Amino acid sequence: MVWWWWIIPGFVAVIGLAFALSGLGWMFRGRPVKGGRGVLGGAVFLGIGALIGLLGLNVQSYHLLTYERPVATIELTQKGPQLYEAIVTENPIFLKRTKGVGILKQSVAKDYGVTGPCIRCSGIPLDLRRTKPYSVFPELKFDVITYDKEGDTWDRYMARILEMRQSNEIIKQCLDMIPEGEIMAKKQMAGMRIKAGEGFAAVESPRGILGCYVTSTGGEKPFRFRWRNPSFCNLSVLSELLVDSPIADIMAIFGSIDVILPDVDR
Repeated sequence: MVWWWWIIPGFVAVIGLAFALSGLGWMFRGRPVKGGRGVLGGAVFLGIGALIGLLGLNVQSYHLLTYERPVATIELTQKGPQLYEAIVTENPIFLKRTKGVGILKQSVAKDYGVTGPCIRCSGIPLDLRRTKPYSVFPELKFDVITYDKEGDTWDRYMARILEMRQSNEIIKQCLDMIPEGEIMAKKQMAGMRIKAGEGFAAVESPRGILGCYVTSTGGEKPFRFRWRNPSFCNLSVLSELLVDSPIADIMAIFGSIDVILPDVDR
């Protein structure tokens, strides 16, 4: 759930401002794989029962967990946004390069199917965790971050700062909700059979709505499936944001959209 630890460093990096180099170095502290953070840990994260091993919590019962490693990680990540803001947020050069730059109007965002922080920064509170809740999100207390209504590059940066803080609070709530007892499955299935038919499901990912359409014939493998990736739609609006903008602003605007290029590949 700590979405933003590897997004903000990349965002500042692509802006390419000399003053941000010190801040960029500090931001990379939040990216290591050890401890369950960082983009390289994603594939391990998704394995059945893999999270506990990734965190180094090789215990069989919840009451032995004691929160030591997770709490230490949360305490570290809480300091990050404060440090980032002290170095970057109110810097006059950063403000000059981001305020009023790359404005995304609500109508344009809707036309292009933009989701995630990009559309929320334009004043539209679209968040599937609230509008179509799933998993344990109905039981969690959190706010849908809609920063300002101008939807410029600075707003998109600030939204991610605020969501980093919010992610920590969500993790704390989830830790308190874990029941006592065994936390590792005794038996893991090699695969699962899905009944014949078709379906679509979506979740709120760091960059917006991530959906998957599946057609099954009743076997262990899907007959057909397709992803709805947020980066594909979010990047398509870039041409609108660059109208009347100088070439020097391209990287700042592009970085604030925050796309993953493999998501865009078709």
